[in-house]
Amino acid sequence: MSAKGRPAMPYGWGRVPYSYADRAPWSTAFHASLPVAGESELLRNRMRQTPAQGNLHAKTGTTEYVISLGGYVTAINGEVLAFSFIYNGYDRWNAKTAIDGMGATLASFGRVDNKS
Repeated sequence: MSAKGRPAMPYGWGRVPYSYADRAPWSTAFHASLPVAGESELLRNRMRQTPAQGNLHAKTGTTEYVISLGGYVTAINGEVLAFSFIYNGYDRWNAKTAIDGMGATLASFGRVDNKS
């Protein structure tokens, strides 16, 4: 819930900040400052033994009713993907597990080239 008691609206939350940060002059420093899945800070114990470990760089966010994870992950084809996962509800524990699964799935992602 937002501070005004309305549901948090996720549209565009990740798209604007992460796409801007990726093109900014300080993008390398910003990317390096994010915690790494399975290795550092609040992501130290998350997504271990998955393709996201050591690969997914993200910031967590938690309030009473919202849990989020946003950042970057490199897909198996080398493409860097920006993402933002936001859950708004009461079951944050299961949401965190699902979000970690989605992070690992993105790390396993490979875009198919259909230009043939």
